[in-house]
Amino acid sequence: MSKEKPVGAAAVPKAWDPPAGAVTYIGPELPGIPRMTTYEGGVPAALLELARDNCKALRALIVPTENIAAKLAAVKAEGTAEHALYAKAEKFAKGEE
Repeated sequence: MSKEKPVGAAAVPKAWDPPAGAVTYIGPELPGIPRMTTYEGGVPAALLELARDNCKALRALIVPTENIAAKLAAVKAEGTAEHALYAKAEKFAKGEE
């Protein structure tokens, strides 16, 4: 019997070092964390805590600003890991997960 990886599992690193420098959060709106916000000095503490401790899917939605176009395209494309992780983050934002 083979075990299948959950959709998006490859896109969420087990050990995570948040990107440094200018990053953009492309996930769903969270309390105090608006969607499509760019942070010049790295990931803010509130978002960092959520991504590390509460919803690992958020990690894939915090991207270096120079990669934003490719990541947004991947989030919108059904069947991609990023699309699945965005859906998981939406459930988290709604309190469903």
